[in-house]
Amino acid sequence: MNLRRDDFGEEVCASEYVFRFRDGSEKPVRIRVGRPYQDTTSVWACPIEMAGFERRYPDIRGEDSVQALSLAISQPGYEFRILLRRAARYSIVRAMPTHSTNCARFGDAKGGAAA
Repeated sequence: MNLRRDDFGEEVCASEYVFRFRDGSEKPVRIRVGRPYQDTTSVWACPIEMAGFERRYPDIRGEDSVQALSLAISQPGYEFRILLRRAARYSIVRAMPTHSTNCARFGDAKGGAAA
């Protein structure tokens, strides 16, 4: 099983943040979550990326598309909590949201709107 497909696929939601450091410098971070896809007949996966923070993660897996998406959406919060606990080491003062895009409506595999 491949941990991550090469093509990120369709982005379904994203948020942008600016990390502000004690020395006054700033670092933009863009989080994006992709549309879940069926990896095998029984496993779904969902791509996630936190550009400017870390490299692209392995795609998050779940028993179905909802579980994969839910786990992928929760991953950045988990990573940010760890980072902010270590904030003194990284000299981070704040992580401020600057922009979010609404999650796209999910439909069938062909991209149709959900009923």
